[in-house]
Amino acid sequence: LCVGGGLAVLAGWLVYERTPKEPLIDLQMLRHGPVAKTLAASGFVQFVLVSHSMLIPMFVMTDPDLGLGYGFGVTALAVAVYTVPTGIVSMIAGPVGGYFTRRIGPAPVLVFGGAALSLGSVLLATLHDSTAQMMFGQLVIGLGLGSARATLANLIMRTVPAQTQGIAGGMLNL
Repeated sequence: LCVGGGLAVLAGWLVYERTPKEPLIDLQMLRHGPVAKTLAASGFVQFVLVSHSMLIPMFVMTDPDLGLGYGFGVTALAVAVYTVPTGIVSMIAGPVGGYFTRRIGPAPVLVFGGAALSLGSVLLATLHDSTAQMMFGQLVIGLGLGSARATLANLIMRTVPAQTQGIAGGMLNL
């Protein structure tokens, strides 16, 4: 029922979004391969970011005595010990990613960021028996988030004409 309702809302939105002169989402731009690929990459980065920010706190707060094979039983306040490293590395990787974007272009930096996000996710999923293992996975995730997010805006702006950059930037942020 919910899936059907969601599909109906999506269909209605697709019909509506074709009518405004200045749409929030220009569906015609999605037919342009580089725009679609950049937006798909942004979706991947955002998926990892949101998943990470929701799953890691639940993961580390889980009581290890439950026998689930994971968890440290930490308090909500102690979750910061596990999540702050990602933010710090991401803040450092962003400007570094921007520097390399100017030097070698955004695509290789985005590929590096995506690879780091994938590797970090695999590390967190498979190596999570100790705080050190979790921290290492978190650092790799932070490296991927910072470098990938630094390139996405540059990449989308390079793929569209100047008169549609505002719409493309809005689509990227949405």
